[in-house]
Amino acid sequence: MGKLSEVFTKIKDKVKSMSVGQKIALVLIFSIILGFIIFYTSYSKANKYGVLFSNLSSEDGNMVKQALEDQSIEMKIEGNTIYVPKEQVDALRLELAGSLTGGSSGYELMDEGSSFGMTNEQFNLKKLRATQGELERTIKSFSQIKNARVHITPAQESVFVKEATPAKAAVYLQLKPGTQLTDENVKSIMALVSGSVGNLPKENIEVIDDKLNLLSKGLIDDENTSHLVGSLDKQQETKRAFDKNLEDAAMEMLSLAFGKNNVNVTVNSKLDFDAKEKTVISYDPNKVEVSTQIIRENSSSGGNIPSQSPLDG
Repeated sequence: MGKLSEVFTKIKDKVKSMSVGQKIALVLIFSIILGFIIFYTSYSKANKYGVLFSNLSSEDGNMVKQALEDQSIEMKIEGNTIYVPKEQVDALRLELAGSLTGGSSGYELMDEGSSFGMTNEQFNLKKLRATQGELERTIKSFSQIKNARVHITPAQESVFVKEATPAKAAVYLQLKPGTQLTDENVKSIMALVSGSVGNLPKENIEVIDDKLNLLSKGLIDDENTSHLVGSLDKQQETKRAFDKNLEDAAMEMLSLAFGKNNVNVTVNSKLDFDAKEKTVISYDPNKVEVSTQIIRENSSSGGNIPSQSPLDG
């Protein structure tokens, strides 16, 4: 203790012997050193943590928090962002990323619990929830989408064709700020949902955004109209080509008898583009083919009439 007192006494005497300029310089140097220590301490503390995950859903946030607590890992939570020590960020991301669901549970629902004793209705409901979750995950992976929900009304099957009803679906989209979807983007989402669910035509899918805009309005009607116009143009072109071939053939045949300049031929044919052909194969219970029949339908005549050629007259 005595030696420490001697040291302080010497420092005090040394300071007293300094000039005013030297004392000011000493105070400045001491202030700079103290400020640097405070800055370094604050900077180190602020940069101790790195972002592990951000924009987590409540389900994923609780899961990650519980996993970190189980491993006694230091963390900091701000809103829906979780911070951990920087040196542990990469390892923890690899460990936990596969468990994130984005708030949507997919086919892992089918692995939960046992299906023993489960009714068909319960199994179908579980499968429906899994399908909705998988679709939500896929849609949320698109760059413009922040969040998505998919609601499916399954098709009602019936032994009577007229009583069967197709499935329906509604898709809710929350877009990222500053982004928007084109009509083709919306059609792609509708095609994705339609192709993932049995008996779900695209015209039975509605897509809305977080501003209550019906994004799917008129898209399928416009597409059908475009296909119809294209089909009509193709039919007219086929008719003109068919008429021209008949005119040329008739002209060549009649010119031999009456002379080339004495014959004028015009053909106006009527083609049936509504004809359909369907093959029906019947099986007995032993999976052996019993009979095969081909049915040609002509919708313009209102019944099932054999038709060998599209030329009606």
